[in-house]
Amino acid sequence: MVNYSKYAMCFSASISARDGDRLASIVEVSRVDCHEKYLGLPCFSGRNKRKIFADIVERVWGRIKGWGEKLLSVGDSLATRTLKGCYFPNGNFLEATKKHSGSYLWNSLMWGKGILEKGIRWRVGNGSSIRVYKVNWVSRPYTFKILSTPALNVDTTVNNLLTSRGWNLQLLKQNFLDCDVEAVLKIPIGSSSRDDAVIWHFEGNGVYSVKSGYWLGCNSDLNPSYSCYPNSKNWWNVMWKLDLPLKLKIFIWKACNDWIPTLANLERRGLKVNKVCPLCRRAEESTLHALWDCHKMRYARMDWLPKKVVPQSRYANFLEFITDIATRIDNEALRTLCVICWRNWFLRNASIHRDNKPNYSDVVWWSRNFAAKIHASSHVKDKGLPKMNKSYPRWTAPTKGLYMINCCAISDIGTTGWVLEW
Repeated sequence: MVNYSKYAMCFSASISARDGDRLASIVEVSRVDCHEKYLGLPCFSGRNKRKIFADIVERVWGRIKGWGEKLLSVGDSLATRTLKGCYFPNGNFLEATKKHSGSYLWNSLMWGKGILEKGIRWRVGNGSSIRVYKVNWVSRPYTFKILSTPALNVDTTVNNLLTSRGWNLQLLKQNFLDCDVEAVLKIPIGSSSRDDAVIWHFEGNGVYSVKSGYWLGCNSDLNPSYSCYPNSKNWWNVMWKLDLPLKLKIFIWKACNDWIPTLANLERRGLKVNKVCPLCRRAEESTLHALWDCHKMRYARMDWLPKKVVPQSRYANFLEFITDIATRIDNEALRTLCVICWRNWFLRNASIHRDNKPNYSDVVWWSRNFAAKIHASSHVKDKGLPKMNKSYPRWTAPTKGLYMINCCAISDIGTTGWVLEW
């Protein structure tokens, strides 16, 4: 069946009105000058496009506003239960990982999970559910974890750091860095009857919002801040002003940011490597271990360290180590320390990639000589080349009573000539 009341015909200018009316009467449909819309869109448009297409925008927004159902944030929804059964049946979403055979939806969620992990942390209640060294709970973006090397049991919970009056200050100072202690003391203590909760750090109410998540995603390339380490701001000013070659200062800068390719850093970047130190086989090859803590370098440590300087037995990373030592030695010793670390890295690479047997016993002697030569050369004033005397004597006539002979010779022809003047 054809509903002729919904049909209409229009003709081009080449068809006369009489012929158009006759054809419309034969087909039994109405005749119009032009269609206002075709497939929902206007056939003709003027300059005001916004007014013409406004009704389309309104219809689309009306349809979108009707999509108010939350599929993933509701724990018992069908979509949530389906994804949990497929990808994390025995854990929660934060513990789930990207699957090689995962769907496009799941892989997209895993990308978003990376942004989510940078903004969520635990809010301290009674502290019984928060493990001190393993979860985000310190209010310090963008790294919410404790930076100190574990001195307590790795499964210690936050409630063990509390007393009936608040934080156990003595216990904190004995086992954590000053920057960690300062950050922990800023955390308000809740009631012992209140449970710990996971919150979104970048909203005051602790609830995730698309706006704050988008902002964090745009700024997610920021590296974890190391500025909390003691004296780090002064360290950068001192380091860049040292009398050392630029390539050596860049190396120390990279080491402070954990950017040199140690085995631990390579493993952290996703490479499948054995991160045990290839020289001593005793510990993980971190930046601090490769440049200073390795057992093979013990002679360099004993020979260089001034008697009054006793490093801590435990440092979180190379930046903490060098900023701590830099506050207790003069610039000359600091230059030598930087050269020692640079030399240790050179010998480490020579041992691994060239099968050389490095001699660490003369590292300090070599480093001191190198640093002294660089320091001496930087203080030599550039006197420049002596100025050339560009003035040439001009010919003058001989005085009375004297004779002058001007000579000229040509070696190729073998002739000579002279002029006698008086």
